[in-house]
Amino acid sequence: MPIRWLPSEAAVEDDFSSKSDVWSFAVLIWEVVYQAAMPFPSLTNEQVLSSLERKEQLWCNKSDFERVGPRGLQKLMSQCLDLCPRDRPSFSSVVVQLSEILKESVNQDK
Repeated sequence: MPIRWLPSEAAVEDDFSSKSDVWSFAVLIWEVVYQAAMPFPSLTNEQVLSSLERKEQLWCNKSDFERVGPRGLQKLMSQCLDLCPRDRPSFSSVVVQLSEILKESVNQDK
């Protein structure tokens, strides 16, 4: 299983939903921003699984992310990586937020 891309409920409890897909989408955002770097490269798969079980995964340093990605994208990614599946946005909400982030980026470039 691709545990580095799964939230704890999917990796530990085998509970997959659209909310776990939202988590995986946030990991995709992370990979794009960090130019295809593998999540948690210094950890073994067992260590990643253990951190999932303890719900202790930290995806990025906020100031580091802001250097390489738009501010709104970091906020969206943080929402998508919420430890509680109920608190993650729906894909509809993700689309709306991405649209706003894109508009802000275009307006900043003008």
